[in-house]
Amino acid sequence: MKYRLLGFDWLGGRSAEPLGAEYQIADDDGDAGARVDPRQRSGALYSAIPVERSAALPLGQWNQGRIIVMPDHVEHWLNGTMTARYATDIPYASAIILQHHTTEVRFRNIRIRPR
Repeated sequence: MKYRLLGFDWLGGRSAEPLGAEYQIADDDGDAGARVDPRQRSGALYSAIPVERSAALPLGQWNQGRIIVMPDHVEHWLNGTMTARYATDIPYASAIILQHHTTEVRFRNIRIRPR
């Protein structure tokens, strides 16, 4: 899931890759990247802040993720465990993007609310 979007990286005029922070969603046990790089586990700030200990439930079970954006920091939560936290200096609102790479993912009960 991408949020705090900064713009788009245009790929040869055919499509665009949204640029922004990414709350990683992966099968921690089955995804090749997540198995070897904790920055690719569920709940990580993708490719930047690793998840020290996986909080993801086994494949086929519903996980509960939460992103909390405060004026001075952002927190990633997965199943009641804080998985990443980073400082930010400029709060702003943006669109969010729900995405997947090559495997199926399902979302339900999505809520966006001001704090």
